Amino acid sequence: MISKKIKPSITELAPLICQSLDEGKDVKLTVTGMSMYPMLRDQMDNVIIEKADSFCKYDVILYKRANGQYVLHRIVGVHGGSFSLAGDNERVREYPVERASCIGRMKAFERSGKTYDAHVWWYRLYSRIWVCFFPFRRSMGKVLRLIARMYKRLNKR
Repeated sequence: MISKKIKPSITELAPLICQSLDEGKDVKLTVTGMSMYPMLRDQMDNVIIEKADSFCKYDVILYKRANGQYVLHRIVGVHGGSFSLAGDNERVREYPVERASCIGRMKAFERSGKTYDAHVWWYRLYSRIWVCFFPFRRSMGKVLRLIARMYKRLNKR
């Protein structure tokens, strides 16, 4: 017998996700894509999404774009009833994102079998620093890649 691992898309799962959140259940999703790197790693980390009545700056939210795509990004600005969003690995803000398109908020994330709460002090500090350095992300990325290369070279010796 041949077995095949099926990975449904988030578009196919969206009705179940919304139903579970409406019932007060948390939903665990595997991160796909690099937009939230370095905080969340593609295919390696999971996020736990909770239903939220309100959202604030620095929250990582799951939302639906006008084109139907589901995205997990951080709120980098609040403008009345809408938000500016950006992935941690992006240099462009998405605006306006209306409150009605927001589905849930990241409650925690899992990495290497360990769960990290999104409300602990070090995560909140990371969020604020990363948003503060939004204009400098390109330069920061270059510096981080340079440090990583130097580190690898030192470890080869």
